[in-house]
Amino acid sequence: TCPTYGHNVSECPPEVLAGVLSYGATMRSLLESATMDPARKDRGIFAPSCIAHCQTVANEHPAALWAWPSRWSIGEYTPRDVFNRWYTTFWGLPSAPGPAAPAALVQECNFSSAHCNPKCPLYT
Repeated sequence: TCPTYGHNVSECPPEVLAGVLSYGATMRSLLESATMDPARKDRGIFAPSCIAHCQTVANEHPAALWAWPSRWSIGEYTPRDVFNRWYTTFWGLPSAPGPAAPAALVQECNFSSAHCNPKCPLYT
């Protein structure tokens, strides 16, 4: 069986891990089809490829709420950067200072801390 909450997901049997990766690929595909059309400025998304739940609350990591760039960014972009770009583009407002983030950002890789998102924990 696969370990429960708080344990390393890489300890799951190969068939369980394959299911997790398949779920992630399906989720990314659905999110992209719903949000990545450039004509749809009313839609934005920040979706890191990470299996951790509740990335916006402190129960996952003490720094979850306060250290966005070091914990939950995709490359150089934080959820705040992506939301700011979406919000200001949608409403036609000037963008806040900071990186010129896209309004929709889905991390294109399978969950794996070593190969995809080194900021993502290997547990769920």
